[in-house]
Amino acid sequence: MLEDIVRQTAIKFCRESKIWEEQLNDIYPVLGLNRYQADLPEETEVISLASAIQGKSDIDAGIEHWPSINVFGLLYFEEVPLPDSGPITIRTILRPSDTSTGLPDRIGLDYDTALIHGAIADLQVMPNKDWSAPNLVAFHQNIYRTRRSEACVCRATGNTEQPLRVTPQPFI
Repeated sequence: MLEDIVRQTAIKFCRESKIWEEQLNDIYPVLGLNRYQADLPEETEVISLASAIQGKSDIDAGIEHWPSINVFGLLYFEEVPLPDSGPITIRTILRPSDTSTGLPDRIGLDYDTALIHGAIADLQVMPNKDWSAPNLVAFHQNIYRTRRSEACVCRATGNTEQPLRVTPQPFI
């Protein structure tokens, strides 16, 4: 039961913070084909698509696509991508699957406090158990929410602690 509670907390944390972003293996388009299966890491499911860019290079920004994607990584492109434009680089937001047994270290170690306190709150809220402690649930939920908020900020700022700056553009 404890493993299940921790897994459900990790799933909830990843879904709410969108902290787990991965670049998947490139997809090489085939003429006339508009459905592709993305190669997801084991024991994961897709929350959303972060980007799908075709033909990106050091000097070219590439063609941006927005296919639909399901939790198992099946991509559907409304406009068929052309093979001549190069491979499509896919970045997705992931969460652990319902049967997952782990998380990447960068999430498990950086956000262990959130995962621990979220799991404790979920355990303590259970009625009529030896470990029930409804009076402490809010304390643990507040710690979970604070760390989740920090993860959201980290994701929004590109995982940097440097101040964000806006470069003024000349008026034309």
